[in-house]
Amino acid sequence: MTVTYLQEDIGGTIVRGTLYRPRKDRSPTGLVVLNHGFGANRIEHFGSFTHVSRALAARGIAAVAFDRPGHGESDGSFRDLTVSGEVLHVRRLVEHLAARDDVDEYDIHLLGMSLGSVIAGVVAAQSPVPIASLTMWSPAAVFADEIRGGTLQGRSIVDETIDGVFSFNGLPLLAPFFVDSVNFDVFRRSEGYAGPVRILHGQDDPIAPVTSAERYVEMYGDSASLTVVPGADHSWTGPGQRDLLATETVDFIAAHSPCMQLAR
Repeated sequence: MTVTYLQEDIGGTIVRGTLYRPRKDRSPTGLVVLNHGFGANRIEHFGSFTHVSRALAARGIAAVAFDRPGHGESDGSFRDLTVSGEVLHVRRLVEHLAARDDVDEYDIHLLGMSLGSVIAGVVAAQSPVPIASLTMWSPAAVFADEIRGGTLQGRSIVDETIDGVFSFNGLPLLAPFFVDSVNFDVFRRSEGYAGPVRILHGQDDPIAPVTSAERYVEMYGDSASLTVVPGADHSWTGPGQRDLLATETVDFIAAHSPCMQLAR
């Protein structure tokens, strides 16, 4: 396995990421594009993205995780973020990555965590690049309903906005974020994807209820499978849960990777 630090200009913003490849040569392989949660970074909680990326590379599939604009090491300001803007960025990123010589453009997969799952779902439906599979961890589709109801993770948006700024774990959210979210129809924008979908959700998730994942299953129908893990929270902090995520994810993606099927 090789690990490479990347710095790319996507839509005029420099974003930084990490690419995990299964071998040193540049033969085209499948690629999993990982999408972290809102306010997080490309490592994700307790290194879960690093863990699954290494597991994918060990199986023969490349993985790449970028900090989105305003997150982690990437340029841009968190104050300027909207979910629609994040979707547009990931679409551009996927198109950029699909043009790499070491990537099979017909073997690109999306994986998301929390709001990153929501973004991945919309991109899978809208991307001009074909998406071979979609994996969702703890999809937080409830965010738009919450904001329409005047709260975010149980906190009053009106009461806790001071001088035009709402603090999200110390990060500033401004009015454009909330206006965009009120008008963001998660399931209508995601419904066009017809490929295989794997959803993993914690039964004890305090941020995104299981019904959030079940609504995706209703929409995707027979192409989706859902596993609800007893005792798991939103961030998958319980014993063995990080390994469970990696195993389930790698097995699913490998089963739907054209490159992996040809190698057999």
